[in-house]
Amino acid sequence: MSPINIVSVSNITARTSATSSLQSGSLSAILTNPASSNHLYKINSVTLSNKLTINTSVDLALTSASNDYYFAKSVVIPASSSLILVGKENSIYLEEGSVLKGKAFHTGSLDVIVGYEDLS
Repeated sequence: MSPINIVSVSNITARTSATSSLQSGSLSAILTNPASSNHLYKINSVTLSNKLTINTSVDLALTSASNDYYFAKSVVIPASSSLILVGKENSIYLEEGSVLKGKAFHTGSLDVIVGYEDLS
């Protein structure tokens, strides 16, 4: 698992990942970059939509080397609305062996859409 030099990548593939299976008990995987994949994911957007008619909250974390690093903790998403937590102006990288995880405070209440570039 070595860092990828983004100047020398030969492929950049646009990808979108979606899930509605965030659980209320613990963080669950949204997007995983496997160890030794020789890929780097540049996450350009993370959009969450609350499908409920009541407010709900969400946690989002980057897990690396078995440690969770939160970039959203107990963020309230109003009823029947959406929130953009990551945009092009604050994109993040998901390195090999890292996982983007989330936890909804009401199971199945959120749709999560991640737009990213797969660099290899």
